[in-house]
Amino acid sequence: MKLFIDTSNNWLILSLISTDNKVVRFKKIESKNNMVELANYNLSKFMTPKEINELDGYILVNGPGSFTGSKVALNIIKAIDLKLKINKAMVTNSLKLLSDSKTKYTAIPFGKTKFLFKKNKGIGSSKFKIITKEKLAKFPTEKVLIGYDKLNISSLETKFKDRTTFKMIALDKVEILYSKSII
Repeated sequence: MKLFIDTSNNWLILSLISTDNKVVRFKKIESKNNMVELANYNLSKFMTPKEINELDGYILVNGPGSFTGSKVALNIIKAIDLKLKINKAMVTNSLKLLSDSKTKYTAIPFGKTKFLFKKNKGIGSSKFKIITKEKLAKFPTEKVLIGYDKLNISSLETKFKDRTTFKMIALDKVEILYSKSII
């Protein structure tokens, strides 16, 4: 069983993933700037100590989004790993996690009035940029996936089956993505 944790944005997302990439348990809670407390409290309610001891892997999102939020997930995994000694995690970024084949663009909140914005496929699909809320409003809503609102069990399972979404990295080599470093 693997623990998936994403604290890179204004949502705490926890999931237990079976060896055949099925979501066994899923929890998604909106955060109001208290991610450390929210993550620690909910993780202790989400998994029993026995389940934590039986983990055989971790999956995390390393940003971009909240740098501090992303560090929360990494620090939680590193704390668990002090006992388990797995020493590696499957890592992805939030835009790769959220993008899908149905929408042309992905946007995630960046501050109070801006969004990190990315074209999902085609020419220019690898470029990220920051756009304002007003500029985002000009795009047809059916063409833009905004934030974590539509992330659910089904979309997570699809991502877990896609081998290109995640990359295996040693825990001491995981880097948190600054929004400015990917633009």
